[in-house]
Amino acid sequence: MPGLPANDNVIRFGGVLDPDVARADPGARGSRDLLEFLSSAEGIDSTAVQTVGEKGWDGFLMAIVGE
Repeated sequence: MPGLPANDNVIRFGGVLDPDVARADPGARGSRDLLEFLSSAEGIDSTAVQTVGEKGWDGFLMAIVGE
């Protein structure tokens, strides 16, 4: 079934890129695991977009799931 999933707060203030932070922060670890999974998932195209604003680093993920 096709779909368009979205996830918010996937950048985790940059911690998702730092393996030490990802080990200590369950949210960063979860985001990192999701991004790693999507990078090799068949039939799913995805991207993460980093935003910078008043709250600091943040971002969201969009994916397209085909049939």
